[in-house]
Amino acid sequence: MFTGSRVIVTVPLGVLKHGSIKFSPELPEAKLEAIEKLGMGALNKLVLKFSQQFWPSEPHTMAYINGNITDRYVEFYNWQKYVQQPILVAIVSGSFSRSLSQVPESESTQNIMSDLQAMFGNDILLPTATLLTQWHNDPFAYGSYATFSINGNIQDCDRLSEPVGERLFFAGEATNGKYLGTVHGALLSGEREANRIVSLARAAARTPV
Repeated sequence: MFTGSRVIVTVPLGVLKHGSIKFSPELPEAKLEAIEKLGMGALNKLVLKFSQQFWPSEPHTMAYINGNITDRYVEFYNWQKYVQQPILVAIVSGSFSRSLSQVPESESTQNIMSDLQAMFGNDILLPTATLLTQWHNDPFAYGSYATFSINGNIQDCDRLSEPVGERLFFAGEATNGKYLGTVHGALLSGEREANRIVSLARAAARTPV
């Protein structure tokens, strides 16, 4: 058990939405509403390693759009360009991304390979190794990054960032509406809360007993 005079909560929004952390007393209604209204994305990667390269060295990204399938867009990153190994990384998102985790990885790979076959022919090599991320199933994340849902807006980020009294503070990319879903948004939010706590401590030090 850890104790402290102040706490900064920096867990991903998905963890707060999932209710994995219990607060006593309960969080204010406005903050609970902000947590509910903000969305959590499901951007995932399928890493495909091949015995040799069959795609062009340039460009470093490629994509195939299948007009017959809705909510499906796969973008391939050419890692051969950076690590000098025959590796492609497929980026998938949304409900299509979530659906890939509901089937065996071999089936997910076959699904993604259909795009490469459409681009380079059915006789291309099959991958020798694969790795699929599943951020939306990770109990320490439950998603990849915060997003604005249909009913959410930047004011929800502001409400999520508001401290509870002078004891409970919130940071993380979901609390930074200007830079939502970014690493620098998370970094800046941490600096914001650190400065807030320092200001409170200095004010308390100046207050006569």
